[in-house]
Amino acid sequence: MSLSAEERIRYYKEKHKRKSVVVNHIREVDGVVHGARALNAFFPPHLDAHTRDYDVFDDTPKQDAQQLERKLDNRFGGDFFRVEKAQHEGTWKVVSNVTNKTTADFTKPDREVPVKTINGIRYATLDYHKQKIKETLKDKSQVFRHDKDRETLQRIELYKKEQERIKKHRPKVNNNFLGWLPNIDKIKVRY
Repeated sequence: MSLSAEERIRYYKEKHKRKSVVVNHIREVDGVVHGARALNAFFPPHLDAHTRDYDVFDDTPKQDAQQLERKLDNRFGGDFFRVEKAQHEGTWKVVSNVTNKTTADFTKPDREVPVKTINGIRYATLDYHKQKIKETLKDKSQVFRHDKDRETLQRIELYKKEQERIKKHRPKVNNNFLGWLPNIDKIKVRY
């Protein structure tokens, strides 16, 4: 079924609503966000990379991509999305029928992925990304990714240095409750 001009206009007006559907679905299926979207979750805004899609590790990629496609179609009230097999083996993508751009990729991970949970969403850790990038940089068949990966590695290193600097200059805080009360030993308390 082809989308009408009115439906396409409605899609563009409401395309910002994709995010909540995708994020809620990732939470429900216990997926792990990786790639630029995951790095952006850790980084401050000035180190973020522009990204349009969600890259998700998941044990049942085809089924979860199909579920997300149905949820998005329901949200937009028509056949606005489709599921396609991606180039990478074992990856399924949810694609907009209006823009032909990928909204989310679902892939079964080939190894254990260490995660950190932020706001109920599991993200692949910075160390995981760093290790994966170093592997890619050694692979001659992946030369087309090398510039992008070097830049990402540089942003990870800058973030870690910034965190070390902040931690170094942060005042020490006594986490003991009594540490928050000044001169507690000099205060006389009546019972």
